[in-house]
Amino acid sequence: IDVGGGSTELTLYSFGEKVLQESFDIGTIRLMSGKVREEMWDEVKRSVKIAVKGHKPLKVVGSGGNINKIFSMSKKKDGKSLELDLLKEYYKELSSISTEDRIAVFNLREDRADVIVPALQIYINAMRWAGSEEIYVPKIGLADGLIHHLWEELKEKA
Repeated sequence: IDVGGGSTELTLYSFGEKVLQESFDIGTIRLMSGKVREEMWDEVKRSVKIAVKGHKPLKVVGSGGNINKIFSMSKKKDGKSLELDLLKEYYKELSSISTEDRIAVFNLREDRADVIVPALQIYINAMRWAGSEEIYVPKIGLADGLIHHLWEELKEKA
């Protein structure tokens, strides 16, 4: 699950085979600006439920600045997962205070304090629909991982 400002990318692999790779126009900025209709949520829910059928149990991996920030706030050790219930607790706590208070209380940057709540909403919904109780947050980012993968491929060809 990769949550951005304008969209969310969902990718599902099963035994090395890509089962789902889809981009949905539900992102943090779109949510904040009221540009996400209920039908869009329904489309994501339907796609996730269909894709995960027969592919359980799932290991969910989160990518993006917001899930990385939640992970660092949790004080969990690298390699440990974040539980869905913990994400729900953060959502409840962060959504109940102003952006200014999120900055002061949680030491969030201004450009993170406003988007972290809608990002949590997206992660929570996607995990619920996938039937997953935990999400892993790799230390390496998506772009870094792709560069590393390409580098390994180039080394093999040399």
